[in-house]
Amino acid sequence: MRIFAVSGYSGTGKTTLIVALIDGLKKRGHTVSTVKSSMEDSMPPENSDTWKHLKAGVEMSILQGPSSTTIRFKERISLSKTLQVYDSDFLLVEGMKGLAIPRFWCVGEGALEDVPPPGTVAMVAWKESATTAKEVDVPVLLPDDVESLVKIVEREAIDVSDLVL
Repeated sequence: MRIFAVSGYSGTGKTTLIVALIDGLKKRGHTVSTVKSSMEDSMPPENSDTWKHLKAGVEMSILQGPSSTTIRFKERISLSKTLQVYDSDFLLVEGMKGLAIPRFWCVGEGALEDVPPPGTVAMVAWKESATTAKEVDVPVLLPDDVESLVKIVEREAIDVSDLVL
């Protein structure tokens, strides 16, 4: 499995870009999984069975529905442990600015003066004018050029075994 990230500040189009990359990679015959880093904890609905299990003190609760499985851990687990459950060609990470992996840095309405984090292979600007706002050390692409973006992911994604956590 190979890993690639899409990062940027809130509201810069990260999720929109991830969805486009998923579609583009799948059209090229790849399987894709995602992991999203969030500033908010997501709990099951209050008083649901899973909520009651977690409140009772289980370390992990698995909910098997008719067509899906949801796994919830009592505490945040490390990315290296999380990677053990994935089995796909590509793992796209949304967020995790501090992780040193290849990434697109979304600029949104912001200016290109924002310094992208280490590992950035291209910036994705959501307005044509932003692509000429400032010279940066990485290519600046528009999000509608999905074919070019997917090719970059295929070329730049690293094997998870090469990931230094």
